Amino acid sequence: MRITLNLDDDLVPTLRALAEARGQPLDAVVSGLLRQTLAPPTASNGPSDFPRFQIPAAAPPLTPEMVATALTGP
Repeated sequence: MRITLNLDDDLVPTLRALAEARGQPLDAVVSGLLRQTLAPPTASNGPSDFPRFQIPAAAPPLTPEMVATALTGP
């Protein structure tokens, strides 16, 4: 769809630089950024800077002894 947008002057150089760095046209970069921004948030159980990872369902439970060994060494 073709549409005209008025962008703030300070955004245009950044968008053009991003488009050049990605090897994409400006409209593709703007569309991608809009999609990313409008996507539903992912579930979060803590601060966003806390590392997260998936644990397989069949993984054994983590015991207090395992934690103690990891903190103090064998």
